[in-house]
Amino acid sequence: MANVDGTTGVTVRTYREQDRSRLRGVLARSGEGDPAATSVFGEHDPAVWLDRYADGDPGSFFVAEEDGELLGYLTGCLDTSALPSDSECFERLLRTERLFLRPETALFLGRMAFDSIVGRGKETAKEFDDPRWPSHLHIRLVPEARGKGIGSALMRRWQERLREEGSPGCFLQAMSENTGAIAFFERMGFEHHGPPRIISGFRGRNGERLHLQTMVWSP
Repeated sequence: MANVDGTTGVTVRTYREQDRSRLRGVLARSGEGDPAATSVFGEHDPAVWLDRYADGDPGSFFVAEEDGELLGYLTGCLDTSALPSDSECFERLLRTERLFLRPETALFLGRMAFDSIVGRGKETAKEFDDPRWPSHLHIRLVPEARGKGIGSALMRRWQERLREEGSPGCFLQAMSENTGAIAFFERMGFEHHGPPRIISGFRGRNGERLHLQTMVWSP
């Protein structure tokens, strides 16, 4: 457990099983300000963005806490190939939870099909696989925790773990339209890897296309 510099009472610690249910609220609130209009997974978001990390690599899962209240978290994975991918999670939920009956997801699938036709030959976002950067992360904060050094503290703890475990590097993928997040990752030492690429099926709140930026970091 480590205190956050300049933020009285805030600590960063490793995930505990009793955090699981409370982190669902953090995940739901952290979407405020997200460029995407809707979530593809809806009520199944926790299974994708929380549970697979809590079950698969809990030692790389860190939370920020103040007076017993969870303000944010970082889900990390030392070996990306060891966990189900985003697309594998999506395909499983389509089968087991009949996710295609959810209106927002059905609309997303329709846009994906449309984008695959009109965007044929164009560079679109893909899942990242490069042995130079086998680890990856996701980070989320509730709105009132932003700009207070809490995200930086979570990232530093994750980078310490990468060094301790001997990982050669880490990647993340963020919407390039989320300029605040991109600037934050740059401050934490991440570099752009390739250009932003269109995310098939995704639209912004005003119907605009969204793009995914891959970023990488090496110890």
